[in-house]
Amino acid sequence: MNNPIRILYIDDNPLDRELVRDALEKERGGFALTLAATRAEFESHLAAQDFDLVLSDFNILGFEGLQVIDAVRVKNPRVPVVIVTGTGSEEIGVAAMKHGAADYVIKTPQHMQRLPQTIHAALERTRARDERERAEEALRESEERYRRLTEQIPAIVYIEQIMGDSGRILYLSPQAKNLLGVSDEKIRQDGINIWASYMHPDDRPRVRAEYRRCFLAKEPFDCEYRMIASDGRLVWIQDQATTLTNNDDGSLLIQGVMYDITERKGAEEELRASEEKFRALYQTALDITATRPLNELLSVIVARACKLLDAPVGGMYLTEPEKKQARVVVSYNTPRDYTGNILKYGEGVGGRVAETGAPLLIDDYAKWEGKAAPYTDEPFHALMAIPIIWRNETIGVLQTITQDATRRFDQADINLITLFANQAAVAIQNARLLESEKAARAQAQILATANAALTQSLDLDVVLNTLAVRQREYSIARRRDGSKRARPTRL
Repeated sequence: MNNPIRILYIDDNPLDRELVRDALEKERGGFALTLAATRAEFESHLAAQDFDLVLSDFNILGFEGLQVIDAVRVKNPRVPVVIVTGTGSEEIGVAAMKHGAADYVIKTPQHMQRLPQTIHAALERTRARDERERAEEALRESEERYRRLTEQIPAIVYIEQIMGDSGRILYLSPQAKNLLGVSDEKIRQDGINIWASYMHPDDRPRVRAEYRRCFLAKEPFDCEYRMIASDGRLVWIQDQATTLTNNDDGSLLIQGVMYDITERKGAEEELRASEEKFRALYQTALDITATRPLNELLSVIVARACKLLDAPVGGMYLTEPEKKQARVVVSYNTPRDYTGNILKYGEGVGGRVAETGAPLLIDDYAKWEGKAAPYTDEPFHALMAIPIIWRNETIGVLQTITQDATRRFDQADINLITLFANQAAVAIQNARLLESEKAARAQAQILATANAALTQSLDLDVVLNTLAVRQREYSIARRRDGSKRARPTRL
């Protein structure tokens, strides 16, 4: 069972109060009527209770209907007020409605019969108004949340309206200004064509073709491209949009989000470059582990290290720990041949790395104060020196050099060449072992020859002559191998 409608009725005329009571009692249980004959009673009831509707005579002793409307509005502006006015006072009722009354009823038997319907209609209009206001408030709150959200996310949110061959931007989040430097004046001037003015020229044909295809097919648009910000920065964008039909006018609405993926693209490019370098490192490691004479191997190591970093100049020192010095064994594409130059430990680039066993980066060699005497006037710019370490001992120093003033080596280059140097250390030690083995075999051959000579002749002169010949052949071979130092190599 529905609760009765709570009504507060103020009227100082007893006969009019009865007239209203009779009209409302026809709907049994439909109304709960509270009567007030004076202003004091009205204010007392209004303060003490909650009502669904207020009925008021327009003229009350010391009080009038407009003041009733004001008092109810202060208590609860959502409670409707219906004015009951005397015969011929329709203009008063109209004035009351302009002041905020929900409706009015003229005090005649004919009109009073419709009082219940008037009350129900007033309440229904009030409920409809309240629902509309709540919906509007909810919409405002939703729009405000949407606005705050779009302004906080690191992306450009946009809504475009397309009508025939023309279009306009309905909404563009502030991130457009933050990310690209788009001004309000630029938006007004270019309208929907603003994106083309910021898009990288090389990407425009591809993006336009994809946009046209998705637009005609009404498929979601998802495309990555470059934009040039107002300050000249290159910004990578991932643009995702959907197309909707506006039911009001049949136009098309394009709702989209542009994400700044510049960092991601940079990371992808770094990863790609890193993968290429490590593939090259792998191939290079296979190359240097092939069996080669030591001096040839040293030249190959330096050439491959320079190729890995696209550095035009390089070199290598091998350490001589017993003398605490490092000797140049490879001079790759250098202005002069430095082969044979010696640096004491701690002296210059090679000597310092040989002593510390730590990599050394120099961004501007001309300004570096630690230059060794043989290299004070060389036209080097950026330089990187990496220790070649075998079993915790520095056996050499690998250098890469550039004369390009815009080029710098960095930590990634250190990491790459350090890995390469570790492979090079293994290859160098293997080559040294191979040469030692060859020398041992040669000595064994000499001893075998001497032994055969002894068994074939007891003539001491013959035996000594045979040994001398074999030793001389061995020494010549050793000198020939030793003279094959790594020569200066040109690119």
